[in-house]
Formats: sequence, structure tokens, C-alpha cells
Amino acid sequence: MKRIASIVAIGAFLLASPLLAAETEAGKEGYTFSIVGNGLNSCSAWTRSRKAQNPPDAAWVLGYISALNFWFLPKDHGAARNLAEGTNVAGVFAQIDAYCEAFPLKQVNDATRTVVSRMVTKWHAAHPVIPTKPAPRKRAQRAAAEVPPR
Repeated sequence: MKRIASIVAIGAFLLASPLLAAETEAGKEGYTFSIVGNGLNSCSAWTRSRKAQNPPDAAWVLGYISALNFWFLPKDHGAARNLAEGTNVAGVFAQIDAYCEAFPLKQVNDATRTVVSRMVTKWHAAHPVIPTKPAPRKRAQRAAAEVPPR
């Protein structure tokens, strides 16, 4: 699985030429960030290429998700960091397809971020934080806590 993720990430990087970058407003989040590569392609282009069964943006989408799995999902949940848990590549692409059919003038990154947002919510609901045991108190702290107030 790690090898596949590495291949997808490398493929996304290689398919990102020519390197296109744009500042995208994150709306209510209140910051801007750069989108690089095929994520800037339109949803209508995604839909056309999916019908031809040759989506050049597919590697970009999978690379985006793989990067979030590695960098964004917390390690303290005791679960595999896999946003696509419970689905497969075809399922992820079906969600992108549905978004792009509904919003053809949007970009692939908009579709991906929308789908990923749902995936993040679902992942966190399925994997709550595992509580850690509190550090043992030192003897002096225990004694002070047990002394009744005057």
C-alpha cells in the first residue's frame, strides 16, 4: 500500500507539468493557498476525460488524498490514516464525477476539496481520539491533595 501511495504521489507530481499555480481564496477559512498542477483544470474537462476513460487529473486527485493521509490526519487515533477508508478509487472518482457534473465551471481542486471534506468528517467520526492515561502524580502532589483544608 505504501508503494502504491508513493507511485501515486510521484505520478501526481510528474503530471503537474506544465506547473500551473493560482492563488485560490479559501472563503470562510480566511486564507489563500496555491494549487499546483492539474487541480486547476475545469470540472467539465474532468467529465470529458472520464467519459474517454483517460483522466489526466486522476493522479492529482489521488496524490492530494495521499498527501492529506500522511500530513493531515492525526497519528493518535489508533487507526490507519486513510481518508478513503470504506471506499476505493472508483468510489472516490464517482464522488468527483457527481460534483463535476453538478458544477462544470468549478475546478478539479474544488471537487476534490469538497469530497475530501466529507471524507475527513467521516474519518474523524469513525476514529475518535484515544484518551491517554494521565501521568502519575508524584508523592508530594498526592500528599498535598489529601491534606484537608483548614
